[in-house]
Amino acid sequence: MAEDKKITKPEETSKRETPAVKAVAASVSKSLEVKKASVKPAEKKAAPRAVGRPAAAKPAVGKTVRKAAAKPANKAAKDIAKPVGKAAKAVAKPVGKAAKAVAKPVAKGGRRKADVSPTAKVTTALWKRINTAKAKRISGEIAIQVYAEGLDTFYIAVQNGTPKIDPYEYVGNNGSFYSSEKELLKIASGKYDIIAAVKSGAVSFNGTLSVFLKIMDLF
Repeated sequence: MAEDKKITKPEETSKRETPAVKAVAASVSKSLEVKKASVKPAEKKAAPRAVGRPAAAKPAVGKTVRKAAAKPANKAAKDIAKPVGKAAKAVAKPVGKAAKAVAKPVAKGGRRKADVSPTAKVTTALWKRINTAKAKRISGEIAIQVYAEGLDTFYIAVQNGTPKIDPYEYVGNNGSFYSSEKELLKIASGKYDIIAAVKSGAVSFNGTLSVFLKIMDLF
């Protein structure tokens, strides 16, 4: 009887991994991992750079850069403005002083002495001397016209107790009085002897003598 030979199922050689195969597989796996590691970060970083704001632009437009650039400009503007302001004030002060110097004489005196005419000087002096109490006792209307060399004509009148001296022609006056600036100022000074003046020829009157004496009695 022949011996029975035990038949064993041969192992599949495709499933066996020899040391050489394992080494090749490990090398391939490692190279793939390295490749993945080098590719993935590059793809992630490349997308924001292409679409987003450039990284290099941040420092150029940042707040620090704008403030640093603006400060010197503002300082320079202030430095330029200061001398201009001082110069303007320096110019304004003398003008103000000159204007005040011109205005003072007018403000204090009202009218300057040069503006007062000789006629105004005489009539003002006569008006200050006139006796209003005596004028009130004169009823009706009386007036004399005054003429003097170098002066404008003016009249002295009493209207219902009110004395008047004006540089105009009085229509319907009671006579004409001829004198001089010097004699009229003497009358205004008071205690003037009108009779002696008429006798000496210093003054003269042509008209109603009683009216003339009444008006002269007011001074």
